[in-house]
Amino acid sequence: MEAKIITENNQEIARDIMTQLHRGVTKWNCVGSYTGKERYVLCVLLSKYELPQLRLIVRSYDPSAFIVLNENVHIQGNFTKKLEE
Repeated sequence: MEAKIITENNQEIARDIMTQLHRGVTKWNCVGSYTGKERYVLCVLLSKYELPQLRLIVRSYDPSAFIVLNENVHIQGNFTKKLEE
């Protein structure tokens, strides 16, 4: 699965995803069209079984964050290898 998280608290969320889920995180800067506020989009690929833990991590730092989930994502490369602890 692919999760895109739109948040203000990118450093803490990204850190916990990498340390607790052992997944890499890609970060983009963005600006909300409606609010004009700067935010970040965090993109992570993970198993559907890891979603509850991802939600806990995100909600603990930013209860108002958006989480966009995409199923049926086709991945090429080294997805099964987790980050070293």
